[in-house]
Amino acid sequence: MDIVKRNLFALIRSGALGEYTRLEPMTPCKWRKLGDMALSRGVASTVSLGLRHHQYDQGLGIPSLQLGDGEVTSAQTAIPMRQASMANLWLNHQLKRIRNTERHAIDTSVDTLQILDILLSSITAMMGQDASLRHLVQLAVYLRTRGDKVDFVKLDRWLQKLHVTRAAALQGSFLITAMGFEPDELPFVHSSEPRAEFLLDYALSHGQHEYEAWHLSDTKPLFIRNNPKALWRRVRRCARYMSYAPLETISYLFLSMARSIAEVEE
Repeated sequence: MDIVKRNLFALIRSGALGEYTRLEPMTPCKWRKLGDMALSRGVASTVSLGLRHHQYDQGLGIPSLQLGDGEVTSAQTAIPMRQASMANLWLNHQLKRIRNTERHAIDTSVDTLQILDILLSSITAMMGQDASLRHLVQLAVYLRTRGDKVDFVKLDRWLQKLHVTRAAALQGSFLITAMGFEPDELPFVHSSEPRAEFLLDYALSHGQHEYEAWHLSDTKPLFIRNNPKALWRRVRRCARYMSYAPLETISYLFLSMARSIAEVEE
């Protein structure tokens, strides 16, 4: 990763996890690039708080950046905690069965259900926009604050049932690569994914136009217009993650296309 991304993750670690990681001096232009990246990836408040922690560091050349007030100290407040769903109907049915069974179990673990939802949300976001920093920060904060309450044996079993074991391991590998996590903090990662750093770097190196939604629209009677570049970008993005969650990736691609077609019919 280049110096801008290294400093970005150092500030995220500082703002979200309270860890002090030495920043590297950059030109004002590169600091502004970092600020733009933080804004476009939805982690501006976390980075702003990280900058506040480094406000007395000397020789960094940090200009004034408009990133928000830095009030968000926990990623759990940055993204509402909600139940995840899956694009594949059969897998989504399995997910509902897991939730229903766990709620009626003697040793119900709400924390394990919540970390499952965070992982699934992060995987879904990855298919739509490559690695999502907001979801990764949420996952990192939850693991550091509630990880000791999680039943990782259950989580492992659920991930296998939902056929997303490798996809979840990829999220964990992102945390190892960029957020300073140790492998023993991530029991659901049985082997680090070798392409994690490349995929994370790729996600941050491309502008938000790469994630423009593909859609169909009516222009004149009997004519339909689409944006084929966005379609092919989506297909290529899903292809990148096909080996990590084949069933869910294919279903996500076809479901997103079906929704775009349904918009035209309406």
